[in-house]
Amino acid sequence: MKPKTTHILFDCDNTLVLSEALAFEACAELANEILSSQDVTDRYTGDELMVDFVGKNFRGMLLDLQDKYKFTIPSEQLEKYVAMEEDKVIEKLKEKLVPCAGANEILKKLAQSGKYQMGVSIFRSHFLTQTDIQT
Repeated sequence: MKPKTTHILFDCDNTLVLSEALAFEACAELANEILSSQDVTDRYTGDELMVDFVGKNFRGMLLDLQDKYKFTIPSEQLEKYVAMEEDKVIEKLKEKLVPCAGANEILKKLAQSGKYQMGVSIFRSHFLTQTDIQT
């Protein structure tokens, strides 16, 4: 006998909401500010950051940028930039976040059925509460 499905766990990023491109857009804006402060003329778009730094967090991106462009950010300043990145991503999500096509309808249908307990998996769980994502 096949076990009955009672719980559904959804991934948040690009399953329920279109957040990944927005997060990289915010990261690019801050990265460009940092590059400018280091007299580096190259600039990134969010899409370019996604390609060049896939799988890296903002700290990892900054370490790679320092290596690529031969500058150094003191560790205290690096920590400030990492905190700033989180704030900028939250701000960008509040400003532009939209659900993925059909996500709200499916969630409502599943909730109305009463058959399932549902949850959301999100890497940065504090983003979920700070952006007040609602279905």
